[in-house]
Amino acid sequence: MPQRRKGNEAVALPGAGASHIDVLPDGVLHHILGFVDAREAVRTCILARRWRHLWKSATALRLFRTNLSGVPNFMQHLLLLRGCSPFDTFHLCFLDFEGKDVPHVNLWVRHALLCKVQELILSSTYLDFPLDDLPLVSQNLRSLELNSVILENSLCDFSGCPSLEHVNITFSALPSVKKITSKSVKRLTIRRSTFNEHQGFRTRIYAPNLVSLTLDDGGYQGGELCRTPVLDIMPKLQEAFVRLSQNNADCCSHADESGNCGEVDCDSCCGIGHDNSCLWEGLSEADNLKLIAESKTFVFKRDLKQCPTFSKLKTLFLNDYWCGA
Repeated sequence: MPQRRKGNEAVALPGAGASHIDVLPDGVLHHILGFVDAREAVRTCILARRWRHLWKSATALRLFRTNLSGVPNFMQHLLLLRGCSPFDTFHLCFLDFEGKDVPHVNLWVRHALLCKVQELILSSTYLDFPLDDLPLVSQNLRSLELNSVILENSLCDFSGCPSLEHVNITFSALPSVKKITSKSVKRLTIRRSTFNEHQGFRTRIYAPNLVSLTLDDGGYQGGELCRTPVLDIMPKLQEAFVRLSQNNADCCSHADESGNCGEVDCDSCCGIGHDNSCLWEGLSEADNLKLIAESKTFVFKRDLKQCPTFSKLKTLFLNDYWCGA
């Protein structure tokens, strides 16, 4: 055993004779196990007697799969043995799924909320995953990231999550969502996602404490056009990025300089209207603003006619489209 001398006495070094990781306290090992896939974390139980139950208190639960074959059975045992042990992060990523997997995944999401999860990440790659049309309720959830999912109306009411500050939605469909609501969210990102096109309303975004907004339809290739949402006033907004692509349902390739083609039956120009501003009311309090339009966009033109005032604006970026606006 390695020793060091203190005066005339030999003193054993701490952790001598053991691997370096074994001298770490349990709390640190729980944190380390939270960075690996759940199956690998469970397999550490065979390393030594001390490791037999460490995985049950890992601070994160991560699953990365090509498909969900066999995962429900694994998760049933894992969650049963973990009990209600809290964890900070639940990250589930898969490429493909079957219809029978849907209720299982939705159940895992609800279980994670019961376990006081603070960061929830759900990512499907090839198919949009249908989430239950139920509101999220959690006093602990702080960050929500959803990729390639289908969101219904009730789930987009985040008022039951008073600690939620960050929401990131990408490559997703919001076919019947009338309102996205949160008084706590400070950063909202919606990229390459489709709002309703054929419904008789526009999705309203109500987030009065928002400081950062990214709204980027980015040429979504999901087969449906994106209908521009309505932004409520955001008095604390510091920075905003808005891009409407040529695939946006409010863009008309035949529009004139006014942004309207003059055809009364044109769905892009005269489809779903709104009495007040769609975008400018919500963006008018921004400090830094970036606007990109890839074609003549009716909602931009109509909003400008209301002569909005940007009293706090410090920096403004516009693409070439605005030169003729």
